[in-house]
Amino acid sequence: MEIAIVVGNNSKKSYNLKLAQYMKNRYEGPLSINIVSISKLPLFSVDDLTSGRIDPEVEIFHEKIAAADGVVIVTPEYNHSVPAILKNALEWMSKDFYPFINKPVMIAGCAYGALGTVRAQMALRGIINSPGLQANVMPGNEFLLTFAEEKFDANGDLIDEGTIKFLDQCFLSFVRFTGESKY
Repeated sequence: MEIAIVVGNNSKKSYNLKLAQYMKNRYEGPLSINIVSISKLPLFSVDDLTSGRIDPEVEIFHEKIAAADGVVIVTPEYNHSVPAILKNALEWMSKDFYPFINKPVMIAGCAYGALGTVRAQMALRGIINSPGLQANVMPGNEFLLTFAEEKFDANGDLIDEGTIKFLDQCFLSFVRFTGESKY
């Protein structure tokens, strides 16, 4: 079974990237887990679609999402919503490509504050349920990591046992949600 993890920002020091890497290290083995970058995607333009000039990075992103049995989107919260780079990536996938239609999706996110990424996750649910994307978003089990700077060690590993236990619970629920029963 293949899981794609999309990190919703392009910061090299992102706690959301650390979470994605932690998930890959923790759960890969019985599963194939790939972190899919969105940092090289061009700005979405309908003009590019109608002209037939599709950037190869868009095609690569599409292929990776299409090949996955499930997608985990790990997003920070910027101004009470998702970062523009994540919205851009999803816009590319909602026109002419459609790899998210009925694809099982789990939403997760890290933030510095006490609310985690609750607003971004609510906004993301609306976006990925829209026509053209129509993902099958896992209900409940939203993984919200609060006070992220206190939860990782210098190696990028989660150190809070309650957080790890909650992540394990959410991820196992997601694997079952995709239809995989052997994990």
